[in-house]
Amino acid sequence: MSSDASDSDASDSGAPVPGLSVPGLSVPGLSVPGLSDPGLSDPGLSDPGAWDPRTRHAQEAYTRRRLAVYDAVVLGLFCSVVWRCPRGDMLRLYRRATGARHLDIGPGTGYFLDRCGFTGPPPEITLLDLSQECLEMSAHRLARYRPRTCRANLLEPLPLPDGAFDSVAMSLVLHTVPGGWDGKGKSFAEVARVLRPGGTLFGSTVLAEGVPMNALTRRLLVEQHRRGNFQNQGDSPDGLARALAAHFPFSRVVVRGNVALFRATA
Repeated sequence: MSSDASDSDASDSGAPVPGLSVPGLSVPGLSVPGLSDPGLSDPGLSDPGAWDPRTRHAQEAYTRRRLAVYDAVVLGLFCSVVWRCPRGDMLRLYRRATGARHLDIGPGTGYFLDRCGFTGPPPEITLLDLSQECLEMSAHRLARYRPRTCRANLLEPLPLPDGAFDSVAMSLVLHTVPGGWDGKGKSFAEVARVLRPGGTLFGSTVLAEGVPMNALTRRLLVEQHRRGNFQNQGDSPDGLARALAAHFPFSRVVVRGNVALFRATA
């Protein structure tokens, strides 16, 4: 693990790709690679009544109204001022690590993939989230890539085939997942399964322990815990490093502010 904020994976470079909006786009039926029925809806999604209430709350928080201001408020203001990790650092990870067959877990609004700046043939993109609203918004934004979408619970086996992806991203996801590293860290086993040998996992998560915080950061972190939006009590960089090492032969964690930027190789 490293706390060097100047690491090459934690800086921004390159020109962004302008966003593309397609009025009137209807999101196709949910589908995943390896399944014969392209209109299959919610493959493998369990009964919502059986979900951890904290998981249900997390996905219900992403309303269309909140997603409309997500880029400006969360990725802009909060990342830079409160969590002290500019979104450009996360974008740098995307530009360095996104492969031709990519799975984005928790795509949010699709901001990072929209600005990834792919070269060569169009990538094959699959978007996975428990929030239908996030899937629809990100798929709309990334329509030029014709992404597949998959509604699934990260804490359950993923309805995706082994070795299907060159890269998997988990950006600003894990701090909303309950269970501590012993619990939510098990999701790394599923990610390792769906990655091809040598494939890359990368992402970011807000930490609550083991990093210095100023008064503003600590106050707003406590407020996110009170509202139930964050489930990262006890999350530290050391815990993340151990959870990654349990499932990947190589991994690295870089701390910027109180955000961990991580990368691992299957």
